[in-house]
Amino acid sequence: MEQQLLTPLVDPESLGVWMDDSTPAHVREALSQQIQLSKCKVSYWPEIDNERIDLALIATDVPRLMDSLREAAQQRAKAAVIYTSAISLELQQALREEALRLRVAMVGPASFGIQRPSLNLNASICSTSASPGRVALLSQSGTLASAILDWAEEYKVGFSTVITLGNEADVDLARSLDFLASDPETHAIVMYLECVSNPRAFLSALRAAAGIKPVILLKAGATTHDPTDPLTHTTALVGSDDVFDAAIRRAGAVRVHYFIQLFAAVRTLTSNRPANGRRIAVISNGRGPALLVQDLARVANIRMPKLADHNPIILRTDATGEAYASKIVELGNSPEVDSIIVIHSPQVGVLTWQITKAVAEAAGQINKIVIGCWLGDHNTREARNWLSSQGVPSFRTPEAAVDSLHSLITFRQNQELLQQVPPAISSQVKPDLEGARMIIEGVLADRRNVLSEMESKSLLSAFGVPVSTTVIARNAAEAALVSHQVGFPVVIKINSPDISHKAEVGGVRLNLKNAQEVREAYAEMMERVRQLAPKANINGVVVQRYIERARKIEAHIGMTTDPLFGPVISFGPGGEQVRWLKDRALELPPLNALLAHRLIERTQLGQKLLEDNPEGVESPVIQQLESILLQVSDMICEMPMLKEIDINPVIVSSDGAVVVDARMGISPNKEGAHRPRYGHLAIMPYPGYFTTEYPLTDGNTYEIRPLKWSDAPKLEALLSKLSEESRYMRFLANVREFSPKQLARLTQIDYHRDMALTAVIGHADEQEIIGVARYMLLPNTTSAEFALVVRDDFQGHGIGAKLMGALFDVAREQHLKVIEGLVLGKNSNMLGLMTRLGFTIEPDPDDASLRRVVKVLEE
Repeated sequence: MEQQLLTPLVDPESLGVWMDDSTPAHVREALSQQIQLSKCKVSYWPEIDNERIDLALIATDVPRLMDSLREAAQQRAKAAVIYTSAISLELQQALREEALRLRVAMVGPASFGIQRPSLNLNASICSTSASPGRVALLSQSGTLASAILDWAEEYKVGFSTVITLGNEADVDLARSLDFLASDPETHAIVMYLECVSNPRAFLSALRAAAGIKPVILLKAGATTHDPTDPLTHTTALVGSDDVFDAAIRRAGAVRVHYFIQLFAAVRTLTSNRPANGRRIAVISNGRGPALLVQDLARVANIRMPKLADHNPIILRTDATGEAYASKIVELGNSPEVDSIIVIHSPQVGVLTWQITKAVAEAAGQINKIVIGCWLGDHNTREARNWLSSQGVPSFRTPEAAVDSLHSLITFRQNQELLQQVPPAISSQVKPDLEGARMIIEGVLADRRNVLSEMESKSLLSAFGVPVSTTVIARNAAEAALVSHQVGFPVVIKINSPDISHKAEVGGVRLNLKNAQEVREAYAEMMERVRQLAPKANINGVVVQRYIERARKIEAHIGMTTDPLFGPVISFGPGGEQVRWLKDRALELPPLNALLAHRLIERTQLGQKLLEDNPEGVESPVIQQLESILLQVSDMICEMPMLKEIDINPVIVSSDGAVVVDARMGISPNKEGAHRPRYGHLAIMPYPGYFTTEYPLTDGNTYEIRPLKWSDAPKLEALLSKLSEESRYMRFLANVREFSPKQLARLTQIDYHRDMALTAVIGHADEQEIIGVARYMLLPNTTSAEFALVVRDDFQGHGIGAKLMGALFDVAREQHLKVIEGLVLGKNSNMLGLMTRLGFTIEPDPDDASLRRVVKVLEE
């Protein structure tokens, strides 16, 4: 869909230019000279007359902008770039609304323009015209895009497309990503970001694009937020930039932090060689550079395993190409090595080109990534660039070589995370949802926004999380009596809705061994707390059994709500360590077992737990932590009122796991009925609750359920069983098979911007898809475009109507207002179904062979 909408923007046949006396000189020069070199027909307003144009380039004075946009639409322009800046928000919003009404894809205002090198089109105010290539550049900064293009020219990096977005009044990051994901000229996408205005749409588009081709991001503003009066340790510890990293990781993209890293990552990620693990071998004709790589690898958590020939492998300074090649082939056959870095330092009398060609030939013989590090600059630049062109990404410094390999490893790991689409409930324990809601409603009824420890633990228990037994005592005598019932030794903690961090006001006493110690501790605690928190409302203490922590693991599990990406789960060491040990990993919910494991694994605590266990044996401690993480994820998905969670500590041993203390912050779900189910999450869970079974006329049944990523082979099988006529009716072309990228686009469903429902027969792995109904949101609207196909031998059984009815239900839950689509005029069966389903049918104004069908969804 977006491919069609933005094609006139980057692949126009004709251009119309709107300028006036106010147009700045540098813009006038660019639009008067640079575009004349393109392959497009160029016309200038007002001499355009009645000529049809595809792309309008508008650089008029502010008062003329609206008229210029309308004039462009009258010339049947489908896209426009607005260069004019210093526009009010009111006018920007008006331009956006008018562009939507006119169905013109508008870039800007304040855009630096676009480039399409394959058309020799530079409709930008960047001084450098990009060379043709396979990398797309998408930038929120025109000035930085200019700098990147200038740098790329020197290093022979070519581009498929350059888009500078400006103020993103209409065409934004998400729409641009959708186009570039489908663009056959683009093999990788480089992005520069400063802000994200629509995080859910951005993340949806990023996930879709990164599932098809590498996406590398450079984002400015890597700062940690400073929360005011955080209710929990979690919110105080988690920075917004940390959350952004977690979102990018889950989207399957790679984030870099420095300008120079951008194209080092691109060079490696487009080499079409895998990095199947973190183990590298280093070959070098000098010890110094090899030791530098060794140090850099350690910092990047890249392993250098011990090999029979040592690692790094140091060749003679005058080593020949044959010496390099033999080691590369040998390491290529080693099961202990995943990747190879080859270092060459030019020496007097050494034939650099002979070594370069030998390395390229040897690298082509193995199925592992080989990265070159040809030290120096001027003397090795030509050889280095040639080696990169042969599929061996090459760099001039050890830092760049290791960094590029790290990007490749990160990409592989993030792609694994991208493919995880857990349901909202991943735990094996069925939660008590009604009981959980009653706890939160009771707190809100008391006009409180913080749950007590007892309430927090009750909520955790409703989702199956094991918690320590906790009893409230109102005075010292009750505390001593309760302690006998709980069993010594005990812990007492202040019970107050106004105290977030008990230890900071002396509100925790540990390992009390008898009733006398409990009474004394109670009195001392009350005196201390009243001094440090005189306004706090104190309701006695809570008493629980003291757990001896020797040989136990203490962990912290938390959740905070990011203003952009919503709930985010944190994990790290617990107890007092949470205050001073910076060992924290983040993940966006929902989680499944693999995501929970990777979350733990990214911490030093997790690495220690893995090292303490024999290889190949699952750590029972990690298993228990994974289980609690899944239950907490379930709770976050189902309870949108939760805003902060602090579970500290979780004490885990081989005997079991238990939550000792917990605190939660909530707020009313004000958006409630106006927000779709799970609308508080940045990543939509797999909506398995839409699964329904229906009878077939032969007594068998079929099931309608949302499409899964794992359905790709079933979707290919469906295509193979469609008749030529059915394939043409569905795709408006006789598609015989899907390319890998097409298949990825069809199966990587976001469940928010797009939805695909399948009708399946059979059970489990033997299921066959017999029909698919899908929709995709139209940009900046509450409308969606749909498509429907049913296998020929199952047509006439009402399956199409059931699929469309289920699709309407999903669309209503997502608060969509209109479903529309295009149907061939000769497809009488489909048009008949549309009539029965209540669609209006009209001729398509752009193609007489098509009918536009539209249905307004009732509430």
